[in-house]
Amino acid sequence: MTVTRCKNCGEIIDLKSTTCPKCGVNLKKQIGVFTYTLVGALALFLTWAFLWGKYQENYHKIEKRQYDFSVKKSNNQYGVTFYNFNYIKAPPVSLLPSNSGTPNITHINDILKNIGEPLLNDSDQYRLAGKKLFVWDNYKKGKLVVDLRECRYDVGDKQTYTCINRLYVEPSSKEMMINQAMNSDSRIFVSKEEYGDQWPFTVDFGIISCRRGNVIVFRTEGNHVYALNGKAIGKNKFKDIRQIWRDKKISLHKLILEGLHLCE
Repeated sequence: MTVTRCKNCGEIIDLKSTTCPKCGVNLKKQIGVFTYTLVGALALFLTWAFLWGKYQENYHKIEKRQYDFSVKKSNNQYGVTFYNFNYIKAPPVSLLPSNSGTPNITHINDILKNIGEPLLNDSDQYRLAGKKLFVWDNYKKGKLVVDLRECRYDVGDKQTYTCINRLYVEPSSKEMMINQAMNSDSRIFVSKEEYGDQWPFTVDFGIISCRRGNVIVFRTEGNHVYALNGKAIGKNKFKDIRQIWRDKKISLHKLILEGLHLCE
C-alpha cells in the first residue's frame, strides 16, 4: 500500500483515500488546488516562452531586411520639423513583448541617425499619447514624437510589420514662440531676459501682438492670451493681465507701445 500524509492533520493515510479518516478533510480537493496552481504556472511560462521566441524570430527577420530610409522633410512656422516615411519598406520600430508595448529604442535610433537627428538614451522616458503614438519630452529641450503604423515590405505582401509612419521634432516652447513672432509683422517676442528688472510679469516670456482696432494682447506659453491695453480689456475673450502682473509698480506702458508700433 502506498501511503502519504494528510496536509491538514499529518495523519498517515492510503494514497488512494479520498478523505482523511482522522480529520475528514477532502484529499482530492487538496491535491486538485495544488495541481491546478502548478499547471497554471507552467502554462503561463510556456506562453511567455512562445511569445518571446516569436519576437526573437521576427526581430532577426526584421534586422536582415533592407529598408527605405528616404523621407519627406518639412517645417512649419513654429520651427517643428516633420519627417514622413514611405508606406512600402518603411524602417521598422518593433514593439517589445511587454504589457506597455515598449518601442525598440535601437530601431528608433537607427532612424534618427539616418535623418541626422540626435539619438535617444536608453534611460530616456516616453509617454503614450495614442495607440501607437510615443512622445519623448525634453528631447533637445523640446519633444520627439514617433507615430507608428503597419507597413508592408513589398507591394502585395500580405504580411505586415510595425514601422514608422511619421516622426517630428518640436523645439522648446520659447523657441516656437520666437519662430512664430519672426514670421509675422503683427507679433513681437518679449522676455524677462530682455527687460531685466523692468519685466512686470510672473512668466518669463511671451508674444505681444496687435489685433484689429489697435487691440494689444500678450500671449504666454500654453496659448493663454491676456488683455494688455484699454481696448483689449473690454473684450471678454481675453484674460485679466493682473493675473500675471507681479509688481504693479512696474509700468506696462513700454510693452503697450511695443504693441502699438505693430499696429502702424
